[in-house]
Amino acid sequence: MGSIRLDRLFILLETGTNAVTKRAAAQQLGEAQRLHPHDLHHLLARVSILLKSSQWDTRVCAAQAVQAILAQVPTWDPQPIKKETCTEDEEAKKPNNKLNLENFDMEKILARSSYLTGSEGNEYDLTATDGEQMLLPNQKEKIAAKLGLHPQLMGVDTSELFTNEDLTPEVLPPTSNIQTNVSASETLKQPSGLSRREMNRARRKARQSVSKQRSREPDDHRNNEDYHNSNAQSPINNEGEPLNKRIKLEELISLETGVNNNSQTESVNGVPDSTGCWPDSVINWPLESFAESLCQDLFSQKWEVRHGAATALRELVKLHGKGAGKSKNQTAEKMAESHYQWLIDAALRLLCVLGLDRFGDFVSDQVVAPVRETCAQALGSLLLLVPNQKDDENKNRGITGILSVMLKLLENDEWEARHGALLALKYLLAIRDDLLDDMLPRVFPATMQGLSDPVDDVGAAAASALIPVASALPRLLKSSELEAIVIRLWELLREQDDLAAACNSFMKLLAAILSLPWARSYITPQPLSQVLPRLWPFLSHSSSSVRKATLQTLQTLTEDDGAHNENKKERWGEGGGLVLQEALRHVFQRALIEHVIAIQDVAERVWENLVVQSDLELLLHAACPLVSTWLCLAMQPEHVPFNPNLLMITTPNKGAKNNQVSGTCDGQSDASNNGGNNTVSGNVKSISELKVYIGGIETVAPNIRKSNLIHARCRAARMLGLLSHYVVQPAPGVTYTPDILSPSLCYAKVLLAHLNSRSALQRTIVGLTMSHWATVNNMKPPTIPDILRKRLLECLNEYVYYDEIATSFTRLLHDSRGYVATLKHYNLPVLIKVEPSGVMTLDQIAILAGKPISKLCAMGNTTNYGGPSGSFSNSSNPIKLKPKLIESLEERRSAVKLGAADIAAQQLSYNVMSTAALAGAATMLHCLPPSPQPLNPLIKPLMEAIKREENEELQKLAAKHLSYLVDLCVDRKPTPNAKISTNLCTFLCSDTEFTPRVNCSTNADLFDGILTLSNRQKHAERIAYNRGTNSGLSGGRGPGRPPTTEIPLEELLAYEEPEAKADRTRRRGATLALTAIATRFGAQLPTRLPHLWELILPNVLREKDKITNRENIQEEVNQLIFGLQVLEVMAPSLHKALLPPVLECLSFLCELLAHPYKAVRHMASRCIAVLATLDTEKIIMQITNHVIPLLESTGGEKIYSGTVTAPSEVDSVKQGAAEALACLVESLGVNIVPYAVLFMVPLLGRMSDQNQAVRLACSATFATLVQLLPLDPGAITDPPDLIEKKTQEWRFLEQLLNPRSIPDTVLPIPVSAELRSYQQQGLNWLNFLNRYRLHGVLCDDMGLGKTLQTLCILALDHHRNPCAPPSLVVCPPTLTGHWVYEAEKFFKTKDLSVLQYVGTPPEREKLRPMVTYHKLIVASYEIIRKDIDYFETCQWNYCVLDEGHIIKNGKTKSAKATKRLHANHRLILSGTPIQNDVLELWSLFDFLMPGFLGTEKQFAAKYSRPILACREPKAGPKEQEAGALAMEALHRQVLPFLLRRNKEDVLKDLPPKITQDYYCDLSSLQRTLYEDFHTRRSATLLSAASCTSTGNNGCSVFEALRYLRNVCNHPKLVLNQRHPLYATVCNTLKQRKSTLSEIEYAAKLPALKQLLLDCGIGQPQRQQNRNSVTTDTSDNQPPQEQQLVSQHRALIFCQLKAMLDIVEKDLLCAHLPTVTYLRLDGSVQTTQRHSIVTRFNADPSIDVLLLTTQVGGLGLNLTGADTVIFVEHDWNPMKDLQAMDRAHRIGQKKVVNVYRLITRSTVEEKIMGLQKFKLLTANTVISTENASLETMATDQLLDLFSLDSGKEKKSEIQDDATSKISEVPGISRSVLEILPELWEQQQYDDEYDMQSFLSTLK
Repeated sequence: MGSIRLDRLFILLETGTNAVTKRAAAQQLGEAQRLHPHDLHHLLARVSILLKSSQWDTRVCAAQAVQAILAQVPTWDPQPIKKETCTEDEEAKKPNNKLNLENFDMEKILARSSYLTGSEGNEYDLTATDGEQMLLPNQKEKIAAKLGLHPQLMGVDTSELFTNEDLTPEVLPPTSNIQTNVSASETLKQPSGLSRREMNRARRKARQSVSKQRSREPDDHRNNEDYHNSNAQSPINNEGEPLNKRIKLEELISLETGVNNNSQTESVNGVPDSTGCWPDSVINWPLESFAESLCQDLFSQKWEVRHGAATALRELVKLHGKGAGKSKNQTAEKMAESHYQWLIDAALRLLCVLGLDRFGDFVSDQVVAPVRETCAQALGSLLLLVPNQKDDENKNRGITGILSVMLKLLENDEWEARHGALLALKYLLAIRDDLLDDMLPRVFPATMQGLSDPVDDVGAAAASALIPVASALPRLLKSSELEAIVIRLWELLREQDDLAAACNSFMKLLAAILSLPWARSYITPQPLSQVLPRLWPFLSHSSSSVRKATLQTLQTLTEDDGAHNENKKERWGEGGGLVLQEALRHVFQRALIEHVIAIQDVAERVWENLVVQSDLELLLHAACPLVSTWLCLAMQPEHVPFNPNLLMITTPNKGAKNNQVSGTCDGQSDASNNGGNNTVSGNVKSISELKVYIGGIETVAPNIRKSNLIHARCRAARMLGLLSHYVVQPAPGVTYTPDILSPSLCYAKVLLAHLNSRSALQRTIVGLTMSHWATVNNMKPPTIPDILRKRLLECLNEYVYYDEIATSFTRLLHDSRGYVATLKHYNLPVLIKVEPSGVMTLDQIAILAGKPISKLCAMGNTTNYGGPSGSFSNSSNPIKLKPKLIESLEERRSAVKLGAADIAAQQLSYNVMSTAALAGAATMLHCLPPSPQPLNPLIKPLMEAIKREENEELQKLAAKHLSYLVDLCVDRKPTPNAKISTNLCTFLCSDTEFTPRVNCSTNADLFDGILTLSNRQKHAERIAYNRGTNSGLSGGRGPGRPPTTEIPLEELLAYEEPEAKADRTRRRGATLALTAIATRFGAQLPTRLPHLWELILPNVLREKDKITNRENIQEEVNQLIFGLQVLEVMAPSLHKALLPPVLECLSFLCELLAHPYKAVRHMASRCIAVLATLDTEKIIMQITNHVIPLLESTGGEKIYSGTVTAPSEVDSVKQGAAEALACLVESLGVNIVPYAVLFMVPLLGRMSDQNQAVRLACSATFATLVQLLPLDPGAITDPPDLIEKKTQEWRFLEQLLNPRSIPDTVLPIPVSAELRSYQQQGLNWLNFLNRYRLHGVLCDDMGLGKTLQTLCILALDHHRNPCAPPSLVVCPPTLTGHWVYEAEKFFKTKDLSVLQYVGTPPEREKLRPMVTYHKLIVASYEIIRKDIDYFETCQWNYCVLDEGHIIKNGKTKSAKATKRLHANHRLILSGTPIQNDVLELWSLFDFLMPGFLGTEKQFAAKYSRPILACREPKAGPKEQEAGALAMEALHRQVLPFLLRRNKEDVLKDLPPKITQDYYCDLSSLQRTLYEDFHTRRSATLLSAASCTSTGNNGCSVFEALRYLRNVCNHPKLVLNQRHPLYATVCNTLKQRKSTLSEIEYAAKLPALKQLLLDCGIGQPQRQQNRNSVTTDTSDNQPPQEQQLVSQHRALIFCQLKAMLDIVEKDLLCAHLPTVTYLRLDGSVQTTQRHSIVTRFNADPSIDVLLLTTQVGGLGLNLTGADTVIFVEHDWNPMKDLQAMDRAHRIGQKKVVNVYRLITRSTVEEKIMGLQKFKLLTANTVISTENASLETMATDQLLDLFSLDSGKEKKSEIQDDATSKISEVPGISRSVLEILPELWEQQQYDDEYDMQSFLSTLK
């Protein structure tokens, strides 16, 4: 796998923003290991770097990568040898220097070792960072950054703060009497641990395998320079080199992925061979040095390094721990002993870290120690492998010995050590449950002591240690011990304050114990009235995990304990009713104000326990007084905080015996929320001081509260509905006489109070509550009092103005009255009758404001203002008002009109919500009007909610209630079900965006096209449009202008119109309702709802003759479309028993793919795709038998026509089949993988179809399948019927994905050249494309013979097909002669006759009749553009675009012309297919396979923008991830159609190319001109230079750059008579008697002269003295002999012809007259250019060839030169590369030297810097490392389908070495990463979840 590909994976590993992405990157690294086993240690070395990252996510991901890599490494399981073959001497040679339990003394180590803290102290270290001696400038930068004055963040001059003298360290004299602790690694080296010699040997091995890792010696971390300690390593090594410098060098060497390091590593450690096995040469455990380096890093002073090492060690032990320490040539006993010793050694090291680590991160006031937690996990993984050894003589072995060390550590005075020991104990108990019987009684006293620890976090760790083994506690502990734990936990909870997070663990353990059935018999039960109040403070804890744990404990305590009814009251104990009431209040309150959904769910379950499991009498006493209050709380307005008096406020009192629970507050919070007196001393702001809203407290973001609002109301209604079932039951022991109101009547009166109100919220909550009440007992709905039933139906029949709009309606009424008064004042007519009271309805106000003022004026004045008759007597003279007055009145009218419309919308929304809830309640309670009466009062509200309700949850409830209503009405006469079904289906089909419609009067084309393609394009356009308008970038069209779109703007914006949104709401509601009905009726749907079944499967789907055998009229077609839409939506929710008749329609759906209307084909395709998700295998078989043949149908070959008005029958059939496959692939996603191969070749056949829609659809589908193909075919079992069909296709796919597997192509015709091996491979690939009618890009490096390879395939294809039409090669004009020359040189005329199509228009006219008599026509792009009308009429065999990047911009005339050519095969040749932007690749593929990469906007959104955005200097992790994923996806998609080989890889005999930058300083004249532009003259120059582009900033900037570049080249290029300095310069030159032709006025000419002389080209001329007569040369020196042939020959490139003139006249002619030269620029006739090239190559006496980059940079072979000099540079680096490769080609025998003349500190130097980014882009997309797709497997692709784009704007990358990630070129980190990282609790929870960890060990 190539380094660039690996770099991308490491970027994803480091910057991925979600777990799926990171896991995919890690899996791909594992795949890299599988394919390249020898890269094992190289990959581990690179991952090891990331293990030390300061980013939490990066370290965790790196561990996942270690796991993925090691999972592909074979297990190490050497076979033991027989005992006699191993001599005692051999065994004695192997010293035993591992840590062992016998000699291990934890106390001694803790006493002698220094603590492992958070960092090395580098932040306080002025002289070194990471062990590297820093230079003073770097120190200043470092200090500035530490002070928060980072240069990237603030422009502060730090020189005023500190100087270099301040940074000079003061070296302290060495002292020997200072007593200090040494690092743990030093302590372990002392006699009880490893010897110094053995430690050094281990360190050397570690450096050989992972040289990035290094041992942290204690003095590496000292803040001063005292090297006094005898155990410390000297800072100077034996070679006299500073150790710090040495380590740094090794780091750098390790980052170079060179062969030396790898080969050395392999020789030491060994790597798997190609078969995936360990070779015989490997003796010891191959991963030992990697494991040793990790163990050393465990003792680093940086906590991040320790954490990364422990995480990786954990993964290593899981996968390869069984082979650890084993070697070959050992007996079985010795091998087992070595393995045991390694395990114990590693375990003891981990225990040392657990005892010494002092780093803790606090989350919600609870410590999270990531190093200790991860070390404990790694220790747990190790202890799983330690055998259970029972040795009577030595009891301190194995697990027992490890446990003894843990218990010893628990006695330490430092709380962190005790904390670490308990973490280790937690994993030991959880993992070795087989030893639980022995261990648990032994550790119980220590655990109890831990629970009583004065440090809360130690107590929490003790509790968490017992949670995994809670189920075994009743079995293994005495009942007294178990009860002691429970009592202790209750005491701890009582002692905790409301901020302590340790209670989380206490409550979890308590819940775990109390939930056990056995535990209840062991523990004396405590009354709930005593224990529950201890939990109240934690229900409002700031930590969500504490709130959740509290509710879970409540759930456990309140669950059914199996007690009979008589014991339920006893369970609550004394005062149980009051505590139950408190519990109900707390839980209901929590459900309303909690914003975390998971906690709400637990709260609802607790409520259910409290209501269902409690004694009925207690429940009634507790709940009845509060039901009304709870209803009011659920009705709380959105923006109004709750009254604190209605909430439960708990004020915990630390250490108090009982918590004070008060139902009400002191009222202080009502008065003020910012008063200091409200806060209890010593407490932070508690819930009593925060404003509490429904959906969240005031600290919760408003958008979260808003999204949670309806959800909270619905949940509260469900809870109250459950309670309703119980509060209406008769109270036990109460005899109800007629005088006593029954409970149901009492409750009905409570509900009636709200039903009688005019509040929509009150009615809604009551309606929802009653509907849920009806579902508690499914068998029988409750019987409700008649008064409630009557009022319920009355509410459904009345229309009220709701209280919620009262305020705004009053304001509107006031404005309306004012408007009426104004109209009367100006004698304008009032269009409504206004009551004396002034009250108006909304409808009246709408009428009043409906008519514009101008029309009122035209009506004239009135004699009767709103009289009883309401009539107006119009005057013949209209009223005339002043324009300003009319404008003022019109504004008032508009305000009234908008206000009325807004309030009407609110009223409608409230009405829909409340009436739907009430209708649902009436339905569920069976309160239907008797049969003769209509059901309209119930049906209409529910249908209105289906139609208009914007909240999806309420719409789902309405759909559910409607399904119940339909069920109730099945047997009703008359039944409304048929009408309901019809209306629902009409709603479903009302969204024209989703359901197409045939409308002959509006639709331009109803027949031709594929709607799926149109919809995709529309979607991409909307994304682009929204992004452009939102970001302000405006698609590059200037600020404020919308981006250009190919779809009319009205059509794009229509999606956001209110009507369109209403259609989508209606469709969603209908979908929910139909799904609910199908689910409710199940298999009985056809019999009970025959009308709906008929709508799902209309007869037209079963009557074949009605489908295609007659002309369908518009109405019938639309009915067919609607039927298909209903089938598509309902099929997934139908009962399984109903699927067979649905699947029988498949053959008819396939028939519909040939329907003439494209809308029908579209819907049929979607239906097939949906059915495929229900029975994939059956549908795929049908498609292969029926749809694939449709795709391949032909109606006879026709000449391609680009403008088809009505497609033929064949085209419509192919369009239908192509659309069906497109929908199928989109619908099935990765599930299409087993069948993808069946579609590939048929799709390929249509990718060059004559019909554009077919071509685009098939290309897009093929592109999707190409991404899926690398999925491992063995991952999913093949259906047996398809095995034979698939086998024949796999050969093709193998060759498509791996070109090297293509067999050699034999050329049956003679060629006058011997093809090199890579050229033969290129011909094989071209022949493969030819055979399958594919098209591709041959993008070999410049000079590798693309011309020859192309000529070979042309000659071969014409030999095989003598009747084929001629082929066409399109190339730059310079190369037409070259192509003709090469064709005639390599092939005989009979095999490949060639015609050069050139000349004037009359000459070209004469050539046209000759075209058909030649096999190859060569023409230039310019001539193709001019004669495109002729070329378009011809059918070509091959169309080859040489230097195809010329069409990179698809909007140029040349690109448009080439895309109009028609050819059987299309081929692009380009050494540089991408030059400036990835988007250029789209234009190339738009010529090859239109649609393969989507439309231009789709391509930009999916690939181009993310790739460019990720390369911006400020790109964050999300942008980098999106860019890497986009590059990976693009790589997959285009790779099969690109072939790229570099010269360095294929031409070992090609001499190297050396590029050197030659800097020169501006002359004084140039500097004057340059600075003048920068200061005063810029505006003048720009106005003169760009008079045609006034106001165009972009053009002005371009002109400015061009001006400055010309100044750098030569003053002549800018100085003209219009120049402001022209007169001044001329006067100065006149005074000096000089001219601008002197070369000293241009910096580059003297430099160029010196370069040529240095190359031995030309002879220096004697400088003539301007002030004296020329002296005779013979007096000074003998004349030099003229050299006939120079040693070197040069190509001199300029951009401008004018600059070439200056070089020729001012330099060569004037100063180097002996130099012979030729010149090639745009003025040379294209027919003569080839002869100039031939002459230069053939005549060695010609020293120089002068060229312009545009003319000389394309396709020429100039191997006669070995020196290339650039006087000017193109902004496009590819053009310069092409130019320099004119000389560096096949045939070159010398080293090619490239010199680039660059003026220092100018715009030119900056332009050269920008080229680096552009080159990076090209090398990343297309390189030799992208050799094949075989490197990808199933898991790698799953993250590539939800790709979303990052930023849009382009930026150039900063080449900042300090900002590169893992040495990946060009990926910059965000400036924000300078700031320290903060972690979220969720990250810790995910990493340290016990259940998920244990699951990985099984």
